[in-house]
Amino acid sequence: MKTENDAVHEEAEVVGRVFYRLDGTVEYVDDGAKNIFKLGAAVLGKTHTDLDGEWVGIRFLDHDALERRVQRMLEGRPEPGQFDIERDGEYVTLAVDYEPVMEGTDTVGFVATYYDVTESSRNLGSHSEPSLRPKWIKGFLAANNKASVYVDSDLNCHYANQALLDVFRVLDPSGKSVSFLLKAARFPDPESVMHDVKAAIDGAEPKPTEHVLMHTGADSSIEVSISPVPGGAVLFVEDSKRTARLHQVELLAELGRLGAEELSLETLGQAIVDRLFDWMPVDTGVIGIFEGERLQPFGWRGLLLDASMVADPLVNPYVIQALDSGEPTFGDGGEWEGAPLTGTHVVVPLHYQGRAIGTLHLGVLREANVDQLDFEFLRELSDYIAATLEGTRRRNRYAAERARLEALVQRMPEGVVLFNNRGEILLSNEGLKDILEVDLKHLNLDRRPYRVLDLDGTALPRAEWPFFRAARMRAGYVDVRIIVEFDDGRRKYVEVNVLPIASNDGPAESFLGTLEDITARVVQDQRKDEFLSVASHELRSPLTPLTGFLQLLQRQLERGESIDETLVARSLDQVRRLSRLIDVLLDMTRIETGRMVLHMETVDLCEVVERVCAAWDAHPKGVEVRTLFPDGPVIATLDSGRMDQVLTNLIDNAVKHTDAGSKVSVTVAHSQNSASIVIEDEGAGIETAHLSRVFDRFYQAERARADSRSMGLGLYISQQILQHHGGIIDISSELGVGTKVSITIPLETH
Repeated sequence: MKTENDAVHEEAEVVGRVFYRLDGTVEYVDDGAKNIFKLGAAVLGKTHTDLDGEWVGIRFLDHDALERRVQRMLEGRPEPGQFDIERDGEYVTLAVDYEPVMEGTDTVGFVATYYDVTESSRNLGSHSEPSLRPKWIKGFLAANNKASVYVDSDLNCHYANQALLDVFRVLDPSGKSVSFLLKAARFPDPESVMHDVKAAIDGAEPKPTEHVLMHTGADSSIEVSISPVPGGAVLFVEDSKRTARLHQVELLAELGRLGAEELSLETLGQAIVDRLFDWMPVDTGVIGIFEGERLQPFGWRGLLLDASMVADPLVNPYVIQALDSGEPTFGDGGEWEGAPLTGTHVVVPLHYQGRAIGTLHLGVLREANVDQLDFEFLRELSDYIAATLEGTRRRNRYAAERARLEALVQRMPEGVVLFNNRGEILLSNEGLKDILEVDLKHLNLDRRPYRVLDLDGTALPRAEWPFFRAARMRAGYVDVRIIVEFDDGRRKYVEVNVLPIASNDGPAESFLGTLEDITARVVQDQRKDEFLSVASHELRSPLTPLTGFLQLLQRQLERGESIDETLVARSLDQVRRLSRLIDVLLDMTRIETGRMVLHMETVDLCEVVERVCAAWDAHPKGVEVRTLFPDGPVIATLDSGRMDQVLTNLIDNAVKHTDAGSKVSVTVAHSQNSASIVIEDEGAGIETAHLSRVFDRFYQAERARADSRSMGLGLYISQQILQHHGGIIDISSELGVGTKVSITIPLETH
């Protein structure tokens, strides 16, 4: 006789087939199986274990049962059955049959045929008569704030409210079994909950149970309570961690409201202590604020104190530890100027902007309540209390000086503006006018001789300007950087801060904004970036010849030859040059200010050129560097290290862009008052469009050469060095022929 599941199976649609070898290797997957399981062709040849990382967008609700089914198949005794998956935000129930694949008389694998039985299984799971369910249950659960679901006597789910779906992070389980729901919610021990549900329906006294659900990002501490009703039971679920956090947030919000009220410091301190007693399991409490070096009580409860009982913080070791560590400190007992703090004593330091302004003392007499004190929340609470107390103290202390502060605001270099949510400017200073170059009276109506851009240069619609966005969202924005572009094309970089001013009876109605012209700072940051780029480029230049020398020395060592002392000397020259460059790079900012330091000496320019060119004798690329000198020496007064730097950069560029087997020529000539060095290569050449800008800083002129790796710094630095020598540099090039760089320097630099 056919069972209900057999009937469901026969009516279901085949959605896919997979051929598994006996060792579990996937031999074949049809298109239907690829679709339902979201698999690609890469799964072929993999075992089921290897497929764990391939289930993208698929979640097996009972992974352990799936593993058992696979294991039985590998043992040659596969079992047909059903399993549930979550796919694309929906629950899908699949049935599976296995057929052996034979080679002769041997079984070599199984073909698994999968059927979609979602609708059929849902109908079977909902067979209990509606008349057996109380009519009021559906409306009750829908209106109930607590996460809940009705379970009938057959242990099927009905009427799950949205709160339950949010807590369990599941889809609607209506018609599914309780077991299905618990597995979908990833309960670690669903059997224990099932047992409690059955017991409640059978008339046993229900008891709350605590469970920890493992969800991505954070765990949830779930409390499940079960109430029997006619025809079944109702499961009530509460996320205790979330509930506790909501209570904490409400307490912090209440402290924020107290801080917004115009209260004296004494009234505020007492109100804070009273609120703590309402929200926390404490028996005694004191808030002390530093007056000089002693703590004066500004609010207390559960103790016999008065405002004159000023405490010495150095007497209580727990206070010392809390103030030193900046963390809440737990201890046993203590006192406040003779008033005993019995039970567990918690000292919470109150810091504002890194400065200790006081302490909060809490006493707990019942040991069970100590565990309810959240250490992390105490730290957060201390920040709120400190900010509230300090804000009130400052407001009261400086109330008489508001007029003077307003005058001070007018003299602030930053732009300051106070405006309401209608765009009306209530207060502004000269700094705002200086930055925006207009005397604004109304943000919406006044004509502005500028437009606002994002940092990437994209024009921002007015609704996205910081002031308008803050008014629209009733929110604050900090350190927002924009570009103000004026009608004449000038640009200013501006840093904007907008803070909403809390209202006593609703959302923020006014906002305080500050603007700071940070153009100079941005330019300075850009120069820092440029400096680092220059440093990295220039420090590489001496490494090229040094590498060649060291490679030759290495070959001599490998061949057992005697070390060429000339190569050692030249290597040391490059090391010294590298050290010199490090020192020189520290003075890079002087290039921009015209204060470059040159170490002048009288040298033979021919010897300088010959020494630099010798570094390429062993160049691995095989480009020949030829030199041509006049008959006699060319005596010049110059910085030989800087000239080394220029020549190394120019020759390195020439060799880099010249094919192997070609040559680079370096010619030295002189007249009565000047000397010239001409470097010519047989490379690809530079396009004419690039020649006018090759000496610009960071300009990538060498893009015209396909094999270039230049950062666009070498020619710029070379030109700066030569100009400081009173010399000039010129470049000409022809595509397919080569490039010619000419240097002219005076023989004596003044």
